[in-house]
Amino acid sequence: MHPSPLLATITDRDRGNISHFWLGHRPVHITYRLHGSIPRVELLRIAQHRTEALLARDKRMEKVSSRYHAEALAQETHRISSHVELELEAALHRGSQGPFHLEQTELRNIVLDSWKFLQKEIEVYAVCVMSNHVHAVVGAPPSSHSIDLGRLMDRHKSHTARHCNRILGATGQPFWATNYFDRTVRDGKFLTVMWYVLNNPVKSGLVTSWEAWPGTYLNSRYLAHFV
Repeated sequence: MHPSPLLATITDRDRGNISHFWLGHRPVHITYRLHGSIPRVELLRIAQHRTEALLARDKRMEKVSSRYHAEALAQETHRISSHVELELEAALHRGSQGPFHLEQTELRNIVLDSWKFLQKEIEVYAVCVMSNHVHAVVGAPPSSHSIDLGRLMDRHKSHTARHCNRILGATGQPFWATNYFDRTVRDGKFLTVMWYVLNNPVKSGLVTSWEAWPGTYLNSRYLAHFV
């Protein structure tokens, strides 16, 4: 079953436009989740909030002069995207019905190992694998002008889903939710976003320091910033 257009509105990327986003040298924060990890009714609620926020934004933009319109629109859109991302994150942490497949060490390591392997193609700055979702901060390598992020995510999710489902005895069943959420890291916010990703298990009360979480990967070049 394909996701409804309304559900698709709460994410930046889905299979319908998977080839139209290119990863540049500016880091991108990606969040993706297990299939069924957020109830449909909750997704509909968040999607409705986003639609209402965008309509209110457009109304406010009518009063902004053309000189400042582009900047104001970008700021408002970023604010709305941030709020949607926080709502999705809260829904994932509230999830009490599962699935929580990524609690299993073997499955968690499949996801981490896939990102480590992808370092041959991209810059992987940090990854945090939670029980039902994953955060990753990535960028294009210095040797490449840009990387097709949609195709890279498709490969990563297909590879990890196949191997995880084999272990679960669920070959052919959906493992990941179709969509994923990505946002380009704004200038001056790189370390803030990195800390947010690393600190996810601490904020959830699972560990007392990010280093203690077995589902965390940090590029060694940035270790000095977080110890």
